[in-house]
Amino acid sequence: MIQVDQELCVGCGLCISICPSDAISLLFNKAYIDHRKCTGCEICISTCPLAVIKKVIVTEVDGLKIKIQNHQKR
Repeated sequence: MIQVDQELCVGCGLCISICPSDAISLLFNKAYIDHRKCTGCEICISTCPLAVIKKVIVTEVDGLKIKIQNHQKR
């Protein structure tokens, strides 16, 4: 799963413009990845000038927590 470090993201938008699946948007001036749209291509990781986008290994429990958090943000 691709994840953005929300504390370090400055909301520059480069990842948004490069994402081929239109999975990234700004939410509260920070990059937000819609994991339903993300294909895991990792282009955003190499594009981020601050290296705040990373691939993380998510356990099943962590995945459920993230889905709940994402649902609550909508």
